[in-house]
Amino acid sequence: RLREARERAHAYGDNLRHAIWLIGVLVIMMFSGAYAVLIGDLRDRRRLLLRLSQAANHDPLTGLPNRRFFGEWLGFAIAHARREVRHVGLLFIDIEGTKAVSDLHGMAAADALLIEIARRFRETAREGDVLARIGEHAFALAIPDVDDPREVAPLAQRLRDALADPARPPLT
Repeated sequence: RLREARERAHAYGDNLRHAIWLIGVLVIMMFSGAYAVLIGDLRDRRRLLLRLSQAANHDPLTGLPNRRFFGEWLGFAIAHARREVRHVGLLFIDIEGTKAVSDLHGMAAADALLIEIARRFRETAREGDVLARIGEHAFALAIPDVDDPREVAPLAQRLRDALADPARPPLT
């Protein structure tokens, strides 16, 4: 009888160890699953925040910074220029004729025209410059760290030339 009791106790101990091991594995799996869900949720939240930031700060048609972003950036650039005793160049570009394109060829054609203009301006602007769409058919270009205000005129001419470049397809 003693031997049977010992065998039962031993079997009970083995069963208990297996049960504890199984519970441990289940707890680890639950925590792993919860961790995976949490990480996935954080990634989704980060993507959503990036999309919201993009929507709040950029023009949906051209992908350029919008008026709000440009205004904030310009404030920082002017403050920096004051501290460093520098200048900030600023160009405002109003595109005439987009309403006529829209009336004659439809809104999609006018949108395609603005997208092409934005692309050409982006290619023409220098790397540190900030180009923004600030109105329906208006753009602005900020040129930070200008030594001499006369440096801005050649860039303005290059922007005009980008719209009339015969090597590129016509804009209308």
